[in-house]
Amino acid sequence: MSALEAKGLTFGEGRAPRPGALEALLERGDARPYDNGTLALSGPAQWLFHYFERSFLALARRHGAAERRYPTLLPVSIMERTDYFKSFPHHATFALCLDRDAGALRTFVDEVKGGGEVEAAAGPHLRPAGAVLSGAVCYHCYAEYRGHTFGEEPTVLTAQGQCFRYEHGEFSPLRRQWEFTMREIILLGTEQALLELRGRLLEDVVRFAEAHGLAGRVDVASDPFFGSVEGRARTLLQRAQSLKYELLVDITGQKGELAIASFNLHGDSFSRTFELGLPEGRLASSACVAFGLERWVAAFVAYHGADPAAWREVIPAHEELP
Repeated sequence: MSALEAKGLTFGEGRAPRPGALEALLERGDARPYDNGTLALSGPAQWLFHYFERSFLALARRHGAAERRYPTLLPVSIMERTDYFKSFPHHATFALCLDRDAGALRTFVDEVKGGGEVEAAAGPHLRPAGAVLSGAVCYHCYAEYRGHTFGEEPTVLTAQGQCFRYEHGEFSPLRRQWEFTMREIILLGTEQALLELRGRLLEDVVRFAEAHGLAGRVDVASDPFFGSVEGRARTLLQRAQSLKYELLVDITGQKGELAIASFNLHGDSFSRTFELGLPEGRLASSACVAFGLERWVAAFVAYHGADPAAWREVIPAHEELP
C-alpha cells in the first residue's frame, strides 16, 4: 500500500460502537484501573488481551519475524544515544534506588518506623540507578544490533513488552496509561524495502481490524514532540513525509478516535547513532509497527460489548471463548 493509498483510508463504514460498553467492562471489574495510570485485567478482558497478542505475534511470524524478549529496564546510556530525552522528556520514567550508605538507610528506616511518609523519607536518599523504564520496545533492538551490517533483504524482529509514558495525571483506563503493553514488529534494511513491507503490514492490519467488526480510518500522524519551535518543526516534517501512520478507531460514536496501531518509518535516525549499516558503507533504515494491546481490548469491547456470547460472529471458530 502506497502513502497515497493509505492516507485517509477508511474501513467498517456503517458500524458504530455500542453506547456504554466500555463502562460496563469497568463496572464488571474485568478491567481494574488504579489511580496512577496502571491497570489490571481478568476474565474476558484478559482473554481478549491474549487473543490479540497471539494474533499479532502470528502476523509477525508470517512476515518472517524472529522473536525477542527484552527487559523492561533500559540503560540510560542507550537512551542517550537516541533523541528520547530531547523529544519526549515529559514521558520519561527514571529508575531510582535508595543510597546504600548505612547511615542514610538507617535514617530512612527510622523515619518510616516513626510514621513518616515513605516518599518524603526516601526523597533525600534517592540516587539514580542508571536506567529508565522503556518507552518503546524497539529501542532494545537497535542497541542489540549496534555496529551490524544488514543485507538487502529486510531483517524483521518482533517483541512484546511493558512500556511506560508518564502522562502527568491525564490517564484513561485502557486508552491512556502510564504503563501499557506493546507488541512491536521492527524492520531493518534498505529504505525502499522497509517502505514496501510497512505497506503490506498496514494492509494486513486494516483487514484484521475490519474482519473483527471495527470501524475507523488510517491517517498520517505525528508524535507529541517536546518543545515549541523544534517540536513543531519535527511534527511538520513527520507529517509531510508520511513517516507515521495511525490506525484510528472511533470508540464513542462521536468521533472519539483511539489510535490502536502505528506504522513508523525512522529513516536513518537510529542507524546513525547505533552504527547500523548496509553494504558499501551505506546507512540502514529502520521502521516499526506497534500495537497497543490494551487499546485493542478497548476498541473491540466498544463494538461488541463485554459479554463473550456476542463475540463469536467475529472471533474465529477454532478459538475457545471464555
